[in-house]
Amino acid sequence: MTRSLPFGTKRKERVLRHVRWRSTIHLLGNQWAAFPRFIWTFIILLLALFALKVDIRALEGVGASLTRFFWFVAVVGFVLWMVDLAQEYPALGWTGYYMGWLALAGIILSVPDMTYVGYALLMVGIVLAALDMPSRVGFSAMGIWGMLVGIAVEHFCLEPLLPGRSSVGVLVYALLAVLLLYCLGFLESLFRGGFADDLTGVGSRQLLKWLHSSLWHVAERKERPISLLLLDIDDFKGINDRLGHAFGDATLQRFAKLIENEIRPEDILCRYGGDEFVVILKDTTNAEAVTIAHRLRRRVSEAFRRELPDNPITVSIGVASFPEHSNSLEGLINQADKALIAGAKLLGKNKVANAANLYHPDLWEMLRGQLSSDVLPLLELVSLVTGETVDHMTRLADLGTRLGEFLGLSEEQCTTIMQAAALHDVGKIAIPKGILEKPGPLTWEERQIMMTHSELGATMLTNLGVEASVVEAVRHHHEWWDGTGYPDGLREDQIPLEATVLAVVDAYDGMTSPRPYQAVRTPEQALQEIHEYSGIQFNPRAVDILPQFLEGDAVREVAAQTFDI
Repeated sequence: MTRSLPFGTKRKERVLRHVRWRSTIHLLGNQWAAFPRFIWTFIILLLALFALKVDIRALEGVGASLTRFFWFVAVVGFVLWMVDLAQEYPALGWTGYYMGWLALAGIILSVPDMTYVGYALLMVGIVLAALDMPSRVGFSAMGIWGMLVGIAVEHFCLEPLLPGRSSVGVLVYALLAVLLLYCLGFLESLFRGGFADDLTGVGSRQLLKWLHSSLWHVAERKERPISLLLLDIDDFKGINDRLGHAFGDATLQRFAKLIENEIRPEDILCRYGGDEFVVILKDTTNAEAVTIAHRLRRRVSEAFRRELPDNPITVSIGVASFPEHSNSLEGLINQADKALIAGAKLLGKNKVANAANLYHPDLWEMLRGQLSSDVLPLLELVSLVTGETVDHMTRLADLGTRLGEFLGLSEEQCTTIMQAAALHDVGKIAIPKGILEKPGPLTWEERQIMMTHSELGATMLTNLGVEASVVEAVRHHHEWWDGTGYPDGLREDQIPLEATVLAVVDAYDGMTSPRPYQAVRTPEQALQEIHEYSGIQFNPRAVDILPQFLEGDAVREVAAQTFDI
């Protein structure tokens, strides 16, 4: 975990980084904030017209060299500004824009008949530079640059032509820059007060609204992905009721700091409600956001279990992404909230739910709809006795069904795989719990007992009237391709195809999930081990398809709960 920031102004400085260098965009909106840029364009055109009229021979030696230098600086500043527009580097764009502005003002100031216009442009430029709320160091450097421009022009350009001319203009500019430097601190205080949450020091709900004007037009224009996480602390009301609101406030502060330390500096953390927080992940795809969400969920659980063992705290997270789930910030929050409720809060909490699942039928509900009412109580009993979770059942059903589709199986066969995936461990109800939870290798006698679970499960399901194809898949999902499996020693095509598919995905999910009797493998290690047993334990055709099927996002989502991918 990265080093934490102390609570207070330094943490609130992180809020300012999201509006610094371009606060006029947040104040005026992107369209109106472009107004100063039109002024600069007008100045360039104006300078081009005056360059035709000014007798450049009036400036000689250092004065002429200084003017050429200012033109060079203006061009460099313009290039830096273009880089910002193309690549989104606001500090660089601010520097280039106003560096060029003040250089152009110095060129106009060097024309004797345009000195007042030059002074005015110097002052307007430094005022607009302050409104973009740069850092104090950056603004001080820009103010000094403006003073150097004014002093150099008066000394080398105006003094030879107009001896004894007063430098009141530069003095007024310097006083204005000092005043603006002081006001910059006041402007920062206003932004902190409006955009930072008083309790936690992270961004407030107001910051989310203000960021929309600058964040989304960049994402839309450059087609950059953005993902949003909606984090909700589980049972937070109970914490307040049991331990008091002071303890609840301290918990929120610790939670905010923990999340802030786990995300990138450019990501945005805001307190959205009482115990709800929003994280905006820039340039982050939905698959990457799901992985990050699982990591945050685990970090919160681990940290509070260690720090508050008597009051463990967990978090549920909803994930939504731009542009696939919504084209607006409000839409992403709504989609993440729906996913949070349907996919996490109603399924036991301490979970990550993806808005992508809102666009597909809920697999658990599909499973329940496919199974008879006589079988459903068995699923709860399996979970209690064996420790198998709804997540494991639905994940296995999803993997098995999709692998069956990749293999070109019929809809009926894929439905059989889905049902068998939910019911494949029913027979473990009859296995002693000491064997199921044994952390080390089983003895020969214990293995013989464990090997009866598939046959026992098939018998139970037959007695409950479950379809024969499902019963056969459950009975034979531990048969080996070379005939050395159990319970009947079937080989190759003698094994029901549905059972061979179930065997592959069950092995993959088992290896990449925590088990008391084995070390957890990475997805790559699991695929390698399955490949080594192709044609021995597993159907070679299913093994060949598996890496293609699990390419990219699927591997991430299956293994995200265990690994920091």
